[in-house]
Amino acid sequence: MYKYTQIDEQKKGKMVRWLSRQNNEIMYEVFKEQKQQFYRLKNLYQNEDLTLLSTASFIRAIHDIYSKISKKSQKAEEGNLRKIRSSTKLKAKQIKKQTQHPKLDKLFLLQDIIKTFRQEGISYYKISDYLKSQHKFTVSHTTIRNFYIKNLEPNLSLSRTSEERIKF
Repeated sequence: MYKYTQIDEQKKGKMVRWLSRQNNEIMYEVFKEQKQQFYRLKNLYQNEDLTLLSTASFIRAIHDIYSKISKKSQKAEEGNLRKIRSSTKLKAKQIKKQTQHPKLDKLFLLQDIIKTFRQEGISYYKISDYLKSQHKFTVSHTTIRNFYIKNLEPNLSLSRTSEERIKF
């Protein structure tokens, strides 16, 4: 395989693990690049096994995309602080997008129930208890309240209204 890729086994493993942690857009770019690499290798090695060439083109495609992305993420050689700050902010945004919020995802699945209960005047505490007993989903009343206000009733504010303070 080294004959076709010029990449050692350890680096191949590292790049494949890197690819497994990437989002779909990067994987899509790798497969687009693999197609181009495959035809290049096919023209160079016409009598070789196509499966072998396909695998080698995949490794080369990962290497090319990995190299492009790692070059973008390195610090600016000139030491320009603005460039460094903007690249750091970009990385932070990418990481933030990748973080998952399982409780929020589950609340989106249960939003019809939450909205119906709130329209009936059921408290956030009781909704929390219901979700725990009926859906085996433990979530605090505050999380439900914030979710409801931010996503289901955006006209409400997160601060308590005077009517909510009066109710016991």
